[in-house]
Amino acid sequence: MNIRYYNRGTAIWIDFRIGGERYREATGCTVQLEAEKQVPRIISECVAKAAKAQVAPILPETVKVAQVGGLTLREAFKKGMLEREKWIESKDKDSINLSAESVMKYWGEETTVNTFTRELVLQWRSEMLKAPGKRAGSTLTHSTINHRLSMLTTLLEVAGAAPHTVKHLSTKGNGRERRITDVEVEALQQWLEENNWRTGAAAMGQLVTLGLETGARAGELRGLSWGDVGTDTLTFRDTKNFSSRTIPMTETAKYVLASRRASTVQVGPFSDLSKDRYVELWDLARKALGLGLDVDFVFHGLRHEALSRLSDSGANGPVIQAIAGHSSIVTTQRYIHSSLAAMATAMGIK
Repeated sequence: MNIRYYNRGTAIWIDFRIGGERYREATGCTVQLEAEKQVPRIISECVAKAAKAQVAPILPETVKVAQVGGLTLREAFKKGMLEREKWIESKDKDSINLSAESVMKYWGEETTVNTFTRELVLQWRSEMLKAPGKRAGSTLTHSTINHRLSMLTTLLEVAGAAPHTVKHLSTKGNGRERRITDVEVEALQQWLEENNWRTGAAAMGQLVTLGLETGARAGELRGLSWGDVGTDTLTFRDTKNFSSRTIPMTETAKYVLASRRASTVQVGPFSDLSKDRYVELWDLARKALGLGLDVDFVFHGLRHEALSRLSDSGANGPVIQAIAGHSSIVTTQRYIHSSLAAMATAMGIK
């Protein structure tokens, strides 16, 4: 019998088949040598259950009668990679593969799409909310969890299964608690200037400034071509929701892009700054500033800050939504964190 071991963080599980039926069982152990000692007992219990009740494969902690037919998760993923061109183009391929592998590692790549029920997915969601994160004492980020849920939704849709079992189960989001301050931005820019000998540091400093001036995503800024830069406007074509948008440029934004045009002969203003390099520079800077464990001090926080500044200046929701390129005003509302000064002004307090 072929037995596969995999670690879910809190315990080692085993995956095996009996008479063609697939079983996944928790061993209750965190060390594989100890887990191996539990295998005979677990298999015996499963054989007894199968003989007595002829139950279908056991999914994590839940007995579920499988429905026959449908693509497997692996087959659905391969089909999606061939058919979903916009989905593939809009996301980083490494992120797509990582999310897909995480989904298939938990459920098993040979699990058919007809197996899923809302109850099973809710259980998975609950386990992910408690699963350990990258840093000691942390848990998986809501962004990571939502990416995995989104991946499963896509796989079900590609396979023609009802996606209602997964949709609308996304978590509350990153729950950003604060805004990035002027002091932090100045310290960040100073570090980048002092470390301009590092490859990409100068471009990174200008990317930070442009992020605050436009409220654009890092990927949108790095994806700009010189053809997208007008005299007074910027057009973002490589966007998250597939639709392009054009916004006016501030004088500061014009100055930054003029500097980039004079210093680079690349296809676009930031085409010489790879994703890996900008992520590495940000991580180096945040650690140098003592903010290595601050979950709110991320590049995307600049987008929150920029949109919050627009709100503080008196811009209304629909205008901010248009500048941000959000498909829903509800999303825009999550990005706006009004300052006390702006609230005092709105209340007529001097």
